[in-house]
Amino acid sequence: MEKTEASSRTGLDISKEKIVQFSLVVKDAEKVAKRFSEIFGVSWKFYDLKPKQVVLHDKALGDVGCNLKIAVGAFGGRSLKLVQPLSGPSCYAEFLQKNGEGFYTIGLGVLTNHDEVVAALRD
Repeated sequence: MEKTEASSRTGLDISKEKIVQFSLVVKDAEKVAKRFSEIFGVSWKFYDLKPKQVVLHDKALGDVGCNLKIAVGAFGGRSLKLVQPLSGPSCYAEFLQKNGEGFYTIGLGVLTNHDEVVAALRD
C-alpha cells in the first residue's frame, strides 16, 4: 500500500487502523436514514438531544442550548451517525451552513499507536 503525502511528511501510517464510525451532518435525518435503509438495509435508532451548555470555538455560550436529532445505525460492522441540527448554535449547524450536508467525522476507535497519532496531529 502506498503511503499518502501526509503520512510521508509525518512518518505516521494509520492505514491499518479500523474505521468504526462515520458521522454525517444532514438536513433531514429521517429522510437520509430511510434512503440508507433502502440501499444498505441499515436499521436506525433515533434520539432527540437538547444540550443545555453549548461550547462553540472553545467558548462556553452560557445558558444557550441547541436541539439535535441524532440517528445511529449499524452498517458492515461500523456505526453510522446522522446529525440534524434543529435549532440553536452548534458546531453541526455551523458545518451545515458553511458546507452543506456531508461527512463530519470518521472514528478510528482505539488506535494501536495513539501517542504517535496525537503527536503527529499536534505537529
